[in-house]
Amino acid sequence: MTDMHLMSAKNSELESALRDGLFSISEFLEAAGPAFSALVEQSPEAAIQMADQFGGWRIYIPISLAEGGKSPLNSVPPAIAHLVIKLYGQETLEIPQFTVLRATIRGRKAAALRRSGWLVKEIAAHLNLTERRVYQALAESAWNVPPIARQRCSEQDAYAAYVSGPSFAANRNSQSQEIFK
Repeated sequence: MTDMHLMSAKNSELESALRDGLFSISEFLEAAGPAFSALVEQSPEAAIQMADQFGGWRIYIPISLAEGGKSPLNSVPPAIAHLVIKLYGQETLEIPQFTVLRATIRGRKAAALRRSGWLVKEIAAHLNLTERRVYQALAESAWNVPPIARQRCSEQDAYAAYVSGPSFAANRNSQSQEIFK
């Protein structure tokens, strides 16, 4: 069994993240770019497998698979190879690595683990990151929401119950009465 077959046999980070809903197909299409998006639309799983095996490569796609040929497509399952040939035959295809998408996934995982009570040290060990990178990912994911949602969360949710509650008004009135005595 070659290294390429071993790579395809393992469970992909992108594949499990897509299955778990950590990113959407529209995010995947945007990260894929215009050339590779046709494969993502036809079969996201095939696109993930191609990216895991050949991410960062420029590959010439032949018009057909030759038995015992030297094409990189000989190392992927035949169904994926035929789909890639159908979409990109006789073209050179640049296969993305999805580095930004992978970083986004790690940030979302880190944020989810942190919300569930994990320590930064535990998250770093679990995701195989440094603690510094976990803090960076948490900061990026905290501000990776639309400004309206961020404003609503910071003002309404954080302070509304505290300011409008009866204990706040009573406490504020008693403090002001003591000051002016």
